[in-house]
Amino acid sequence: MNYSFISFEMYPNGGAAANRHMALFKSLANDGNQVDLYSCKYRTDHKSALYNVKSVLGGNNIIFKLLSLMIFILNTCLSIFLKGNKNSVVVYLGTSGLVLLPFLLVCKLKKIAIYHERTELPSLMVGKSKVAKFDFYIYKKFLSSFDSIFLITEKLKDEFLTYPSIVASKLHIMNMMVDMARFNNVDKMPSDELKLITFCGDLSSSKDDVDILIMAFKKVLQILPNIELKLIGDQNTTYFMSVIEPLIQELDIRESIIITGRIEAKKVPYHLLNSDLLVLSRSNSVQAQFGFPTKLGEYLASSTPVLVTETSEIAFFLKDEVNAYLAIAGDTASFANKIIKISMNYEHALDVGRKGKEVANKYFCSDVVAHKFHSVVLKAAV
Repeated sequence: MNYSFISFEMYPNGGAAANRHMALFKSLANDGNQVDLYSCKYRTDHKSALYNVKSVLGGNNIIFKLLSLMIFILNTCLSIFLKGNKNSVVVYLGTSGLVLLPFLLVCKLKKIAIYHERTELPSLMVGKSKVAKFDFYIYKKFLSSFDSIFLITEKLKDEFLTYPSIVASKLHIMNMMVDMARFNNVDKMPSDELKLITFCGDLSSSKDDVDILIMAFKKVLQILPNIELKLIGDQNTTYFMSVIEPLIQELDIRESIIITGRIEAKKVPYHLLNSDLLVLSRSNSVQAQFGFPTKLGEYLASSTPVLVTETSEIAFFLKDEVNAYLAIAGDTASFANKIIKISMNYEHALDVGRKGKEVANKYFCSDVVAHKFHSVVLKAAV
């Protein structure tokens, strides 16, 4: 099968979405499929041999950005039109209805199947301008034109069923995915006690409730004064500088916190494997309820014990103190008490971490998820 993915993410270090996409591309390519990535933000100095890349780099000037986007759309449509055949499949990873229209037209003319993937509630991506709202209207209007839509949670699937002309037979669940191979052959120092807690994720907004994590850590320090917290993420953001940094200073815990800044995706496995506990204190926001944290897959893949708040459909896959530790979202005391409990029986926590990796292998391994994705595409092609 010849897959053409249309994306607007930065690769390879564009965050959770980029990591998820690249895991899918790699697994599909390893199964013998041709995979082409069309992205207007791809870093050409990081080309992968696993898939071809077509890109138009945008600048900071709004006119240049619009011109670049138009060129990108035209080039991509032309490429798909010229190469399209009965074995071709287009997968649209964007949320713009206006950008979608030319791709739908090309696919209809060439009789190419076109699919869509969403991991977030679409309405959260809509701006406040009239143009943005009109763009979202077009997006919802033409959702029924996709041959199938892949969604990350059952709740998101239920939301899509409320959109015009959407039928359940076109909607499929595609779990969060992680490239498990990234965590093989990584140097790891053995540990038999809880010394280093690590958070790796978004430090630019409130979605992961990092402030709750910081306050919980302060409580933990009163019982475990020699423990450290490592924060991995971009600290050069307004949210970090105006909320997180002042909170750390106010609680007087700066000496117990390591801030690495943003790191390359290829270095993430080392940091996760060489931590004693991985934490994610995500809030129970609307975004969290409909989505599913990609970072959780990487956490579990490391086999390091994981403490996460019970949001979204996490409890469908993880059981407290069996294959992960679950805390109450937004509850500082709950999070702190879980950390202290983990420290008191760290030998059990190590076993919990190993069982967490088993869950990742079974449900979130990109090879497993890609196979299910490809099976849906093949079934539709028959």
